[in-house]
Amino acid sequence: MIQIIFNEDTVEISENGSITGEVFFQLDDRFFPFENWNDFIVVILTWWNKSANILANASAGTTANFSFMDGPYIVRGKKSDNGNEVQLSFLERTSNGEAIIEMTDVEIQVLRNSIRKISNVVLKNKLICNIQYNEDIIELKKVLTLRKG
Repeated sequence: MIQIIFNEDTVEISENGSITGEVFFQLDDRFFPFENWNDFIVVILTWWNKSANILANASAGTTANFSFMDGPYIVRGKKSDNGNEVQLSFLERTSNGEAIIEMTDVEIQVLRNSIRKISNVVLKNKLICNIQYNEDIIELKKVLTLRKG
């Protein structure tokens, strides 16, 4: 089973408005990139929502990346032939290309709904709610309202 973990207690906002916090994938008892991975949560959730929307509305064989801003890590989704599932490849970029760390299949709607749910939790975070203006937050809200399919 795959889950996306977000630790709300780790949200921090820098002086220049960058929003970071712990977000990572859990695959049974394994974590990707790592347990307690800290990254630019609003930015990557915007990317992940866009990627999930692409896969939900695309034909079989279409790929989309679920990128992290920090580190050499990426999750690549490939829509299956049946149209309901996505094969996720958990990758680490190396000097020789990409190394596959893990692979799993997941229903596209389960993945999409998980990303959307965490995005909404992030937007309701008390620190984020107090921000007057932030382009990253505006973009995440926009991609959540544009969801199709």
